[in-house]
Amino acid sequence: MTGSVAGDQRAPTTLHTRAEEEPRSGDDDRVGRLAPSPTGPLHLGHAYAFLHAWWWTRSRGGRMRLRWDDGDRTRCRPEFEDQALADLEWLGLTWDGPVVRQSDRGDAHEAALRELSKLGVLFGCQCTRKNLVAQAAPHEGEEVSYPGTCSALGLPGPALRMRVPGSPVEVEEHCARLQDGAAVTRIDLSAEGGPFLVASRTGIPSYQLVTAVDDAAMGVTDVARGRDLLTSLGRQQLIRQRLGLGSVAAAHLPLVVDASGRRLAKRSRDLALSSLREAGVAPRAVLAWALADGPGPDCDFVGASVSEAHRQVVVNYRLPTGRSRVAPSIDALLGRS
Repeated sequence: MTGSVAGDQRAPTTLHTRAEEEPRSGDDDRVGRLAPSPTGPLHLGHAYAFLHAWWWTRSRGGRMRLRWDDGDRTRCRPEFEDQALADLEWLGLTWDGPVVRQSDRGDAHEAALRELSKLGVLFGCQCTRKNLVAQAAPHEGEEVSYPGTCSALGLPGPALRMRVPGSPVEVEEHCARLQDGAAVTRIDLSAEGGPFLVASRTGIPSYQLVTAVDDAAMGVTDVARGRDLLTSLGRQQLIRQRLGLGSVAAAHLPLVVDASGRRLAKRSRDLALSSLREAGVAPRAVLAWALADGPGPDCDFVGASVSEAHRQVVVNYRLPTGRSRVAPSIDALLGRS
């Protein structure tokens, strides 16, 4: 069901292989991933998540994979992909094995939808987002809950939703709840939006479905990202469970926000990494900022290469604490303030 993993010839081969000097602490069965979407410039929030994902997996002796989450063909652009590759190289983030393209894996996604349909855990839905917003009247930024309008109607579509269990989905969490070891986070999906989309009204598989299927195909065991995506991972975990694809360990990181507390976003063009590079910011400054908010190691990056700075972090790495991390200004990263 999971299909083959496709390679990508556009990515620089020099970044594919683990550098010999990168430390390995023993568990090569651990697999993390970087999964940028080439829909706009990467910003400091992406750098923060990618760095901690890389450090966490490398510190556990694991391998890192790279996948382009390029399913939204209307917004993905080659120039954003090239820019992201330059950003990853600038940050010194390497990966192992061929690059995966989500857009190449349509057959695997369709197979997963067919399997879920056979299992009887999907139902057709004709509700539009406009209808749901009108019914639920959510507060600004709040997710629109699904009231179950079509769940018992036996409709063939046009959209497909996945039924959620009455009991919580369990996720092995290493960051948001407990710092010294793993804790089990229980996510009540029935209270977090209810039945969720796995295919749109036009038949396109949803982000939740393709991420769950592609992570499993790549052998991903460790997922580190912002704490605002905890419910999202619960949905992906449920999909994996229904398909018999195992589970992942998670680290839900502090959110990167601006001085007003607003989460950084591509659409706001917040502190794009390309702008930092052009301004002459040293990647070590970004690494030091990313480490400054929690029980990280006492690293001395003065005079160190980027690879040596990573080595210092990995051998002593601990996940960050806190709910948010304020993004610095370019001047601060340049040491001017």
